[in-house]
Amino acid sequence: MDNIIYVDFVNKKRVSTQVALPEPKCDKQVYFEQLMDKGMVITISMPDHPDAKHPDHLNAGQIVLKWSYRFDLPDLTISHQGISATLTFSGMPHKVNIPWESVVEMHLTTNPDETRRQWRIDAT
Repeated sequence: MDNIIYVDFVNKKRVSTQVALPEPKCDKQVYFEQLMDKGMVITISMPDHPDAKHPDHLNAGQIVLKWSYRFDLPDLTISHQGISATLTFSGMPHKVNIPWESVVEMHLTTNPDETRRQWRIDAT
């Protein structure tokens, strides 16, 4: 990458050269994106993460969710922080946010034994 210096000639001063770089992708994000390109993905996460957002009835045990581009979720967001989208439970829409830190397992629905990856709760 070239070093670029921006100068404001009107005020005769150097303008900041810092560029906001995107956050690096974590292992879980990279793997999730690879699986999503292949089909429907199941994620298993822990509901007690402080940034997790989900319907109250999913608070017991682990949260098992299915994700797919075929669902055509208009607000699906996959970022360095986690996965979020509005999902429907019993006919009611709920905004869901699953931080990567809470994800303990993911795999494809079509061949779970070959694609299953598991993580300890504190791994990203």
